[in-house]
Amino acid sequence: MYKIKNLYDNKVLGKSFLSAVYCVTRCILFPGTKICIASGTRGQSLNVLEKIMYELKPLSAELCLEIDEKQSKVNGTEAKIVFRNSSLIKVVTASDTARGNVFEQNKRAIKMDKRRLGYIA
Repeated sequence: MYKIKNLYDNKVLGKSFLSAVYCVTRCILFPGTKICIASGTRGQSLNVLEKIMYELKPLSAELCLEIDEKQSKVNGTEAKIVFRNSSLIKVVTASDTARGNVFEQNKRAIKMDKRRLGYIA
């Protein structure tokens, strides 16, 4: 169907921003998409959602219409962005003790930190 390539770059190129753009584009174009963002720490995963809510959303009136403000939350305990077309972007912890959390959710797309990929895959 669609081939997803990995994004391995240095810190200067803005992987979080590109990941945020990819997640938003995928959720808008494919209704019902569920994206699970996992990283070594929860704060690193929250960075992508913060880019969406605080950098991309203020620049686009159309994106503001797509995101359901009442159901979306970006905080430390529960972080998710819900779209009006039933798409979802959710943050989970990718630590060794929380492995089941990533796979039990049955997500269609997973964006994760390359250092954790070996432990979870």
